[in-house]
Amino acid sequence: GGEEEAAMDGLFGCCNVRKSSGIPENPTGAGSLSQPSQAVDSATPSKLSSGVPRQSLAGVGIVFLGVPGDGLVVQAFDKGGPAETSQKVKKGDILQTINGEKVASMTDQELAKNLLGAPNSKVTLGMERKEPPEFFEVEIVRGWPKSDA
Repeated sequence: GGEEEAAMDGLFGCCNVRKSSGIPENPTGAGSLSQPSQAVDSATPSKLSSGVPRQSLAGVGIVFLGVPGDGLVVQAFDKGGPAETSQKVKKGDILQTINGEKVASMTDQELAKNLLGAPNSKVTLGMERKEPPEFFEVEIVRGWPKSDA
């Protein structure tokens, strides 16, 4: 659907906030989100630019917000999603690494490729928390929000 495509487009667009290297606003070539602070839902992809269908990709269930000076800040969670059920990540935490790789050095495509993966596969997110100040890693099993549907 259009919302899922917009969410994926936002996943790529959100990270331009912290980039100054001239990365295109819309590298997927789909959709029209131009707000760098657009919220991103990493657990509801429809397909990547490679044409991989949604059924073969799962996310961590975190809605990130691109914040100048901070990077990708946890804004919300998919209700019943992997990150929410882990209870280890909190709103306001800042994504620093994915599987040990610094997100600041990733392209938008690499961010999506690293956040999304096969259902039930594991991903390690390195998070920074401001209060109390700490860096921690959390292993999350990729999946979709649990629903009654």
